[in-house]
Amino acid sequence: MEDLLGQFPEAGVELARDGPMILRRLRLQHAPFYVWYIVDLRRDRGVTFFRLFHARQLTPEPRLPE
Repeated sequence: MEDLLGQFPEAGVELARDGPMILRRLRLQHAPFYVWYIVDLRRDRGVTFFRLFHARQLTPEPRLPE
């Protein structure tokens, strides 16, 4: 997963944006989970894993950490 998102940080759906930081969500293909991750354009598009949710789990309002 880390290699995939390192090569293709725009793979997920954009949930929120605050300047150079973008919160995205990606559905895992072989497991019923969504991974939320942050793309930081200041760090050469560096990716940070933020949350992992089950596909049927209720998720909070998407927002970037402060």
